[in-house]
Amino acid sequence: MKKVISIFILPICFCFFSCKKYYNCRCNTTVLYKNGQDTYTSKNEKIKSKMTEKQATDVCKKEAKTINQTYQNLLTNNGNYQGNTISASTICSIE
Repeated sequence: MKKVISIFILPICFCFFSCKKYYNCRCNTTVLYKNGQDTYTSKNEKIKSKMTEKQATDVCKKEAKTINQTYQNLLTNNGNYQGNTISASTICSIE
């Protein structure tokens, strides 16, 4: 009888003790210039809601994609300039 009760109670306990917590998303962007004068920027942003580690990782991946697109638009004048003298790369990870 005790085994049957613990089989039903154990999953309920897991519902109360979730693996969700607050994470930070740290993004590092490198802008590479053809003449070698590289610049680096860093952004550390708290994710505003509790998430699982996988959810937070996905949020950081989307943030990296958004930052890369923003730099791409800025460096190419929204696609009007196609020179290859400047490029940018962003890597984000959770903390």
